[in-house]
Amino acid sequence: MGAGIKPNGIGALAESRGVRECLAFFTREKALDSRQHVALCRIPAPTFLEQEARRVMAGQFRALGCDAEIDRAGNLVAWPQRDAGEPLVAVTAHLDTVLAPRNKDEIAVDGEGILRGPGVSDNGAGLAACSPSPARS
Repeated sequence: MGAGIKPNGIGALAESRGVRECLAFFTREKALDSRQHVALCRIPAPTFLEQEARRVMAGQFRALGCDAEIDRAGNLVAWPQRDAGEPLVAVTAHLDTVLAPRNKDEIAVDGEGILRGPGVSDNGAGLAACSPSPARS
């Protein structure tokens, strides 16, 4: 197993230093994540018409030096440059949404800081979590 992680289950992983640091990072970067979430949700991406969302995500990965390609099924697959032998973790999300916004103004943060609109917890949340940013590299 990875450094400091014993093979005794998910509890050990959840308590590991790396996971705690990751959670602290997302707490600090909440505003950045919210902006990315809004921007991604504003891209209409109904099933089989998610090309623009795919293009945006691929561009974000490539801008940080990641390899990104579209496979035969239309999936975006991206990975960082890394040293051979380093472990990888797969992080996945789907690009399409059942309820695509009709226009970008349908996606907004209300007065209480809650993101509202079609698709915000469908594909938008997963894409925002997978979305690369310079702060995360």
